Amino acid sequence: MTTKSSIHFAKCRPGGQPERHNFRQYSSDDFRPSYFLPPEDQLPNVYRDLLDEDTSTPNAAEAEKNARGFFDNMKSHYSGRGKRAKYENCRREAILNLSESSTEEDVKNVIKYLKERWNLTTTSYAIHRDEGYKDQDGTVHRNLHAHLVLDALYLDKNGKPRQAWRKISIGDLRKIQDDIAKIMGMERTRGNGRKHLDRETYKTVKEERDRAAQATKAAALETEQARQAKAQATEAAKQAAQETQQAKAAKATAAKQAQETARQAAQVRHDIEVHRLQPSGLFVNQALRQANADQAEIIDTLQSKADATEAAHRQDLIEKDRQIRVMHEANEDRRQTIRQLRQQIAERDETIRYQDATIEAQQAAITRYEHLANTMYDVLEVMFRAVPQKIKDTVTTMLQAINIPGIRDLWDRARDHKAREAEAVRLEREQATREAAEREQAAREAAEREQAAREAAEREQAAREAAERQAEEQRNRGRGYSR
Repeated sequence: MTTKSSIHFAKCRPGGQPERHNFRQYSSDDFRPSYFLPPEDQLPNVYRDLLDEDTSTPNAAEAEKNARGFFDNMKSHYSGRGKRAKYENCRREAILNLSESSTEEDVKNVIKYLKERWNLTTTSYAIHRDEGYKDQDGTVHRNLHAHLVLDALYLDKNGKPRQAWRKISIGDLRKIQDDIAKIMGMERTRGNGRKHLDRETYKTVKEERDRAAQATKAAALETEQARQAKAQATEAAKQAAQETQQAKAAKATAAKQAQETARQAAQVRHDIEVHRLQPSGLFVNQALRQANADQAEIIDTLQSKADATEAAHRQDLIEKDRQIRVMHEANEDRRQTIRQLRQQIAERDETIRYQDATIEAQQAAITRYEHLANTMYDVLEVMFRAVPQKIKDTVTTMLQAINIPGIRDLWDRARDHKAREAEAVRLEREQATREAAEREQAAREAAEREQAAREAAEREQAAREAAERQAEEQRNRGRGYSR
């Protein structure tokens, strides 16, 4: 699509905010654009301070200081008493559309035209080639434009300071658009009836639209997160069951070892009794008893560990079952909320369509009746002014005699139409007020849904982290027990 010529003027924001934005040197309270292209697709910008052209890399603070110095110099030519111009009221910012073929020389020609024809002095300007977007096909769409910072204070032929912007009318702004289109060699843009938004207002509107779009996606995202959390909890439960099974197997092995040790001890005691060993055999019997006691202590320790691990795993499984039930209930509540929101949206859309159709029909009827009533009113008014009263009374009496409304009655109906027309205007204003209130209510509801979605996501994140920590602790205990 061909880029069209356009220049938009606006009053500068306070202080040096225009210079900081133009030179990409932001402070903590400045608006930072969110519509930059990726770094690899950006082209170099151009920054110029026309009041200090020797500077190769202009500084925003110095450019604003130079602009204030230029204004103070102009203001110093005031003499005597009287109202003096203010710095903030004389600063203007202009955004100039550029095409792919536009050059910095074209921008300089526009600056020269504004100075010579309209006494608007450009103190600094910047050409931005780092804004735009990339579509799904990977095509880069650049928003090429120039920012001009203007000072409207100038000296007239008598050397007195004047405010140039006060002399520029709506017709002059149209002429400026025409002349700049010729200077830039571009097609002149035409208005579409929409008001141009400054960057702060655009940021607010965009954030509201983004919140409304994100609120629609939040419910689906919550459902997906709940499903993932459920899958993770199920996997943790399976792993806990496996660890419990391993603990039971280790317990059975320890029991078998204990039985084997007891059998060996019984065999040794039997051999001592049968063969009636010498007194040296007492040492053998004592060693066996000590070994048997040590083995019994080991078995008791293993049994205690196995019982504790089994109890911990059982408690963990109970807790995971409870968490899964809570997640199921929360997921069901979210699905119910989503169904209610969709139903409300469908009902609202149907109401809006019905209201639009009703308004369109009423407007068509009002238009037809208005034309007929106005015509009748004008004709009857002329007739009643021109016809003598005696004739009017005679005609009215005849029409009433044959049960047909008289001319005076038609005139009264036309006059009533004027009153109904005023009432229709009032109703339209009330309708506009209601629609504005509904839009505000929708914005508030979207903000509340976004807040609820954020809180639910934080709760789910905390639950997942707790479940992961418990599962990790259980795995660590299981690994330590296996060793």
